[in-house]
Amino acid sequence: MKSQNCYNQIVKNAYLQIVKQTKQLISGFEEEALRGILERQDEPNKMHGYIVHELINPLIYARLEVYKDDQFGIHYGYEQSELYTEYYPITSAFIRSVYMFTSKENTPLNIENCIRTDWVVTNCAELYEYMQERYNCNLI
Repeated sequence: MKSQNCYNQIVKNAYLQIVKQTKQLISGFEEEALRGILERQDEPNKMHGYIVHELINPLIYARLEVYKDDQFGIHYGYEQSELYTEYYPITSAFIRSVYMFTSKENTPLNIENCIRTDWVVTNCAELYEYMQERYNCNLI
């Protein structure tokens, strides 16, 4: 159990670094709509797992969750954009940060398997609008 707690703490720390860098990346946009962030979390549910933290932006999605086996995992997503748009460098830097902060070369334990790709959000703008309208998320 001690190693599971250590693993989860390292995953959480990596996720917090990803979120910090993500906020820095999107803070430079002139368009206020693209700087918007929705953040939410669930109440802990030991039977089914829960969302520890979720960041939703029109361009970027990141989520730290706990599964029913008490293991932390990270899901992510990004708005697909053309190579020569102003958004491409932001989404590209985000994806690189996800893998950099979870790379076994950059963490005390190998947490690379915390990245979950069973689903990946590829339309963050629609998700952002849906969540903003449907739920009472905290708009920052």
